[in-house]
Amino acid sequence: MRYYFLLTLLISILTVSLHAQERQELEFIRSYFKEKEPIVYTDKIDVAEYVYNLFVDICKKDTLRTYKHEARLVLAKHEKDFILAEASKIKEKSFDGNLLKKSTLIPRSKLSEIFKGKINGWQKFTKEYNGGFYSFSKPIFIRNETLCIFYVDYACGNLCGNTEIAVYKKIKDTWTEWFVLYQAVS
Repeated sequence: MRYYFLLTLLISILTVSLHAQERQELEFIRSYFKEKEPIVYTDKIDVAEYVYNLFVDICKKDTLRTYKHEARLVLAKHEKDFILAEASKIKEKSFDGNLLKKSTLIPRSKLSEIFKGKINGWQKFTKEYNGGFYSFSKPIFIRNETLCIFYVDYACGNLCGNTEIAVYKKIKDTWTEWFVLYQAVS
């Protein structure tokens, strides 16, 4: 009987912890896109292996810095291990249409269909969706959820887009971009 009680208690604690983490992820994503909505976003990251490798490269260093060295973050080994463990889940993570209320979810499978072997894929996409689309990772929180590392990609044409991995800092219950770890613009 005692064993059953302890097992039930442990499961309850884990369930509450998991829901708190999911709520924190949802709050961060909604706050990130608040000023950008309405948007079109994908359910999954198409280049998950590439994104994971970006996180691996980032975690090779103990100190993360901006290009001009105006901000820096020193990571402990357990933090780097945690970031890599969370980044390895990028392939598995998918978002649903309830994530951003004012926005449109486009399944990755539909995107593949629109762009498959078509030179005019962007024409077809913009005709139907009127602009570009976002892909993003689940936010990775460290230091008691006061820092967040987030990958976001915006595609808007053959030579139009922006990819970024940035560190965000929570200041007075508001997430603020602290510095960019990786950026590619076309």
